[in-house]
Amino acid sequence: MKIGLNPGIAVPENNLQATSGSRAPAAARVGEESRFTSAESSVNALSASVLAAPELRLERIEALRAQIAEGTYPVSSQQIAASILEQLRAH
Repeated sequence: MKIGLNPGIAVPENNLQATSGSRAPAAARVGEESRFTSAESSVNALSASVLAAPELRLERIEALRAQIAEGTYPVSSQQIAASILEQLRAH
């Protein structure tokens, strides 16, 4: 009898050899395959949305740059003070 990877669980030698080289049952593989396919679709959908988002962000950045360059960007003195205090507390 050999000790398996799970502590405290003994695995008979004949079972160890039978399971070490065998593949998972077909039903388990289908379940795993379906789970991977579902995850792949989610990743693809998220990738598509992320790739679409930068355009909007770039437009916002350009608008802010234009406001700063023209001197029309509204700045709150309270926000500035709060940011300075936050930076000082962080360091």
